[in-house]
Amino acid sequence: FWKRENWNNSAEIDEMITSGGVVVPFPDSNQEKIVLRGMFFYDEEIPFTRMQWRGRFRASRGIGASLSQEQVEMFDEEHEELLKIISGEAFTITHRIDAHIYSFQKFTDKHDK
Repeated sequence: FWKRENWNNSAEIDEMITSGGVVVPFPDSNQEKIVLRGMFFYDEEIPFTRMQWRGRFRASRGIGASLSQEQVEMFDEEHEELLKIISGEAFTITHRIDAHIYSFQKFTDKHDK
């Protein structure tokens, strides 16, 4: 999990993070050693069933790795009830996929002349 103070232009991206996500280039600590050569991202609709989505949540570090077995079971039951209300048996979730292309500063200095 990244913290806003560790990233470039963090003040400008706070609103974007809160309202739906952002592709962050790289941590400030690596700027002198690593050069961002390019990046791209796109949104992809990933299909899930309610059972698959519940399994994904149970396996997440915020649920399965953080809660007791009893708490996980309670969460899963409540999650299933919510999903019955807000979705059909099958649905899609938008995932942001991003790629970054880097080089080491020493390589860039040597080869970009």
